[in-house]
Amino acid sequence: MDGYKIIGLLGDSIANGYWDEEAGGWFNRLTVRLKRKKPKGYTFCNMAKGGDTVLDIWHRLLSEAAGREIDTLIIAAGVNDIIQSGNEPQLSALTRQMTWNRILGFAKQNFANVLVMGLLPVIDGELKSFNVYVYNKDIEAYNQNLKEWCLAAGVAFYSPYEKCRGWNAEMYEDNVHPNSFGHEAYADLAYNELQKLKFV
Repeated sequence: MDGYKIIGLLGDSIANGYWDEEAGGWFNRLTVRLKRKKPKGYTFCNMAKGGDTVLDIWHRLLSEAAGREIDTLIIAAGVNDIIQSGNEPQLSALTRQMTWNRILGFAKQNFANVLVMGLLPVIDGELKSFNVYVYNKDIEAYNQNLKEWCLAAGVAFYSPYEKCRGWNAEMYEDNVHPNSFGHEAYADLAYNELQKLKFV
């Protein structure tokens, strides 16, 4: 649209800012920085929802994002796909691949800029509030898959995993969700990557 650019976000509870009591999450922190950089230059649309898997992202992409004139779409999700309540992840590897391919193909055709954010590291073990388990070995494999799928689709991909591997418990509310300190650090990484890509 004339006069400003719309930045949209699809994602899960981390994208939706859970446990950042100070500022409402990394995306909210990102919006503050961009508004300071260019007042009235951007407007923002957070469509993230706690618990969303890649299947939910696909449906939300079609039902919510597609109807908006979004210039830059950020997708930040995936950990809910690989959490385990038994010995198997919530979504199979094939389901993940097929759904991501649909998402990337549609996004590439319908938005000027698309950035997929890889998964953050976790503290291995049980997410006790939900009686599920998550492990970094699965996150590393998923990030590698995302990198390959995005490359094949011609979509920008950035993984914060390596930069955040040194995080300790002081950066997390639990073993998966960042707290205010974690969200601030994540916002730094997202902002720098968007600048590097010249999306902002």
